Amino acid sequence: MISVHMEIEGLADLMSKLPDDSKSDAVVKRIIDRAGMRTVHAAQSHAPRRTGNLQRGIVYTFDEGAMEGRVTAQANYAAYVEFGTGLYGPKHERIDVGHAMRWPVGASGVGGFAADSGPGGTVRLTGTHTAAFGRSLSGSEGYAFAMSTAGMQPQPFMAPAWEDVQGDIAADLASAAEQLIGSGED
Repeated sequence: MISVHMEIEGLADLMSKLPDDSKSDAVVKRIIDRAGMRTVHAAQSHAPRRTGNLQRGIVYTFDEGAMEGRVTAQANYAAYVEFGTGLYGPKHERIDVGHAMRWPVGASGVGGFAADSGPGGTVRLTGTHTAAFGRSLSGSEGYAFAMSTAGMQPQPFMAPAWEDVQGDIAADLASAAEQLIGSGED
């Protein structure tokens, strides 16, 4: 799960200038709700689609007490998609996967294995995996022990969503503030 916390500079100062009444709270809540839903739609449009699970799991919630909205990507792998993994992720390190795989001999391409082996007893798997390989004693099965992977490049969807909507949010806030501050001076 990934939750992105974004702030608008000067919002606290603006809020302090608004009249302290239910009308102001309702207007601010409506703006936050609109901003949250815009961010959800933008994030869903930026999210890579394979099964649709990532997109369906992007949701908006509002906390009345804190007067803040939160857009969350609930898929357990969302952070890996947003920030990448391995060499491409925050740690910039190869990932040791260390697991064995096997497949029937003669089934080239099954399980994502390349049909031909590389030099020195290695086979190239799909993506950036490298593995040691061989055959079972009977010769009927091939096997590979994946040692490490370079990882997955980031495919950001939350940060670009915020970039897409922040100008609209600022404009909505400025317009509402002008109306509320103006109406509070009567």
